[in-house]
Amino acid sequence: MKEKVITKKTLKNLLFITYCVFHIVNISAEQSFLSELSKEKIPSADEAFIFEAYREQHSGIILSWVMKENCFLYKDKFEISVTPSSNLSIKTLGEAKRIDDIYFGEVDVYFNSVRKELNFELGSEFINISYQGCNAQGFCYPVITKRIDMKEIDYL
Repeated sequence: MKEKVITKKTLKNLLFITYCVFHIVNISAEQSFLSELSKEKIPSADEAFIFEAYREQHSGIILSWVMKENCFLYKDKFEISVTPSSNLSIKTLGEAKRIDDIYFGEVDVYFNSVRKELNFELGSEFINISYQGCNAQGFCYPVITKRIDMKEIDYL
């Protein structure tokens, strides 16, 4: 019987084939993981931060945000103004919590909900609002801007 000898070239080819098969299996596993990850839908900003504007009899305009679980809004990213410009007072209802944020460091954020009570002089036609938030998994939304027509705000 003739003895088979494995040459260096054969050994190199076997190692190369093993290396290729390993990487193909690894790439396939990564694609499967990414496919599963994409199934976990990241909610839109309007789904993550449910926004409402309404009037109360004696409190002016109320702006309200209800946050989806594990989502939060940055306290210092709120900007609210009225057009045409007038004296505007804003009272915030909701307790901010200090966190160590991966993007902004030590910041105050609102979890669950926050309300802003607005009082201003008659004659303003629009409320201009911007805010920003993230979820606890590290996905941050770009700054969200809204322009609310005063004529479209109903009483609660």
